[in-house]
Amino acid sequence: MITLKKLFAVALLSAASLSAQAGSPTLYVDTSAFSDVNARVYQDGMPVAGARVTVSSNGGMFMKEMTTDANGLAHFNSVQGIVGVTVTAVTDSGSDIERVVLRPGHEK
Repeated sequence: MITLKKLFAVALLSAASLSAQAGSPTLYVDTSAFSDVNARVYQDGMPVAGARVTVSSNGGMFMKEMTTDANGLAHFNSVQGIVGVTVTAVTDSGSDIERVVLRPGHEK
């Protein structure tokens, strides 16, 4: 009986953990050429319009911010002179962060 109670408790905690993750935004980042950053924000498998997306350099000397369009896309042009950036997406239900390395002269 104790084993059954433990198994039920583990199943309950796992279900609670999964439901806590549902509804959180997911950020996908890619680069086009060496100076553009594309951020796509999804939530529950659907694009999120109006998510706040920030691209910043490690030292904080560079920062751009915009909101996603109806397709969940934010496109940052000419992020030049910076090797690594942090991309952050924020919605009403949470946030997600990605680090991207830009390689001058190479397409990803």
